[in-house]
Amino acid sequence: MSAPRTERSPLGAFSPTHAAPAGGMPAWETPDSAGTTTASLDADVRFRVTERRGDWARIECSNGWSAWVEGRRMVALASPTDATRSRESIRDRLSTWLGSWQPPASWPPWLSRAIGLGPLLGSGFAGALLYIPSHSVGQSFTTSFLMLGVIGGLRALDPTLKPVWAQLDRIPRRIRMAAGVLLPIWYSISQFGPSAAGHEVGRAQTAVLVSSAMAFVLLRPPEEHT
Repeated sequence: MSAPRTERSPLGAFSPTHAAPAGGMPAWETPDSAGTTTASLDADVRFRVTERRGDWARIECSNGWSAWVEGRRMVALASPTDATRSRESIRDRLSTWLGSWQPPASWPPWLSRAIGLGPLLGSGFAGALLYIPSHSVGQSFTTSFLMLGVIGGLRALDPTLKPVWAQLDRIPRRIRMAAGVLLPIWYSISQFGPSAAGHEVGRAQTAVLVSSAMAFVLLRPPEEHT
């Protein structure tokens, strides 16, 4: 008898940790190979481990069905939070390199979001980028402050912009990623036609600010919209 195919909980509460190997695997009522076999799990059926006893593992599927299997035959799944943890690890390292700066606890939430590590890094990068065409420290600082205003403002308005983030989340992720890369590039290139002669620095500043805002909105991770 094969175990019924299971479906992920609609609320996302079920988090599988392992899957059946290619070719499937048998399941028992008790952790004893001499005992009664209750089912045969099809290949790639996913489940979570709720108990271990020696070489045996008690598993549970998303529909609540439970049984014992040989632990050595299970295929471990990558945690769904691995990507988030990776981003957090990079952010932690950057925080360490930058002196672990954090907004004071006394600041209101909107100000902490606006002048957090992300907006500060973005504004610093924008200023450094504009120094290449301008060779002006003053222009670089001006661009940094303007960028902090743009990105920091979007971060400060996060709660108000939740309906916008929700609508953007309906667009397939690949399309959003492509748009988040191609639109800023297209806009930046469009700023440097014949009419830009004599206004290169100003056009470069506009291109950096507008393209960065586009990329921020389109490439924003969905899990941060909630």
